[in-house]
Amino acid sequence: MLETEYKVDEMKIAEYFPMANTISKMLQIYETIFTLKFVEISKNDKLYNTWHEEVKQFAVWKLDNQEDPEFVGYIYFDLHPRKGKYGHAANFGLSPGYTDIVTGARVYPATSLVCNFTRDKKDKPSLLKHDEVVTFFHELGHGIHDLLGKTKYSRFSGTSVSWDFVEMPSQFLEYFTWCEAQLESLSQHYQTGKPLPKELIQSLIKSKNVNGAMFNLRQLHFGLFDMSLHTSKDGNVDIDSLWNDLREEVALVSNGGVQTKGYGSFGHMMGGYASGYYGYMWSQVFAADIFYSKFKADPLNVKSGLEYRDKILSRGGSREEMDNLRDLLGRDPNSDAFLTELGITEAS
Repeated sequence: MLETEYKVDEMKIAEYFPMANTISKMLQIYETIFTLKFVEISKNDKLYNTWHEEVKQFAVWKLDNQEDPEFVGYIYFDLHPRKGKYGHAANFGLSPGYTDIVTGARVYPATSLVCNFTRDKKDKPSLLKHDEVVTFFHELGHGIHDLLGKTKYSRFSGTSVSWDFVEMPSQFLEYFTWCEAQLESLSQHYQTGKPLPKELIQSLIKSKNVNGAMFNLRQLHFGLFDMSLHTSKDGNVDIDSLWNDLREEVALVSNGGVQTKGYGSFGHMMGGYASGYYGYMWSQVFAADIFYSKFKADPLNVKSGLEYRDKILSRGGSREEMDNLRDLLGRDPNSDAFLTELGITEAS
């Protein structure tokens, strides 16, 4: 459907996203909206300290005061596959930020992004598909949350927020990978140096919600299955029947009369999301509300970026998330933007 109806050729589009150049431009977007500076630490620098020679290390600075930059912390990019390495894309916090109660000095956070992008070839650099660009923005959203959380206690640092809020900052930043101006600025053909043509950008944006209904029904299925297991009063649950019945009822996928054990590959339940998988959709509501309210008209609005940085990210888990949202939005959050994003209602 992507190719026939929307004229979206994923491999052709990937030619406009050479990995090194694209990541550099991504960082520029984060630098702009959050007033930051990413400085890569060379392997010859005494500060360079990584677990593998391929890992890139960056020192991150806050530039609110250009004459006196404020050090924020370190972020590491582990971008390519190798034997024994985690096989997907994820953010892993390495150490939290906090204030030393004895000295009063700031202890700075460190965080990492682990991905598995292809390596450069002899005649071609590593090229990212658009969904990989989205994924990197997502995981970097977690990383920035880790770095910009500035709390007294490590318990509340960065992503140490309520579990059903932790995916909000990452999903919020995905929106930037669907904005026309940002797609143009991020892209640069690895041979010609030209950005994505406007017609390709428009086709890509139009394709955003292709199969979106099925994806969201699948998310509901997973979330309801997870919550049903963890709210059973006596623990006496027929897991096979629960999984298959919910899949037919919610995800609208028939099992053809044969029960499957699809939950066996539902890794999130064993990876920290037990009874919390619903948080992906729950936090999407807040991500959409913030983007539509503060950034949709002007994604690189620095005033909005700094408000978001200081009222959401910097507070980590030290304050109720709903209070932070009200502080940022000036009202109670609502689902209007989320429903618009799903195509259920029109933008007001």
